[in-house]
Amino acid sequence: MLGCASVAQRLLPESSPALPALNDVIAAARRAAELTRQLLAYSGKGRFEVRAIDLSEHVREITHLLEATLPKKVRLELELDASLPAVEADHGGGPRGEAERRAQGRSGERLTGRARALTSARRQSVARSFLQALLA
Repeated sequence: MLGCASVAQRLLPESSPALPALNDVIAAARRAAELTRQLLAYSGKGRFEVRAIDLSEHVREITHLLEATLPKKVRLELELDASLPAVEADHGGGPRGEAERRAQGRSGERLTGRARALTSARRQSVARSFLQALLA
């Protein structure tokens, strides 16, 4: 599906009214492939894909998922630090996986206001015993 949609995307002129919908199909196919990879990894039949990730860009990519989980009267505001160093993480997990998990059961809430997605860097003190237990 992804291959066919990508070919169609390259063949269409940039002014085509079908292009935004086709871009959505491609993004959905990539998310489906990523979810399948995650399921295989968690079941022990696949592997995790740990790599350097721009966390702010990752949050930007899932903005539509976050917005879909919020009631219509709640406005999402992004405050993303463009100068963050990359983090080593499983590409399929992280904020996208968390957003997909939180999407369940939210549609009936009657909330208003705003929600803020924030990325930033700060120095954090961690107890040596915690690190030793984590790495054990």
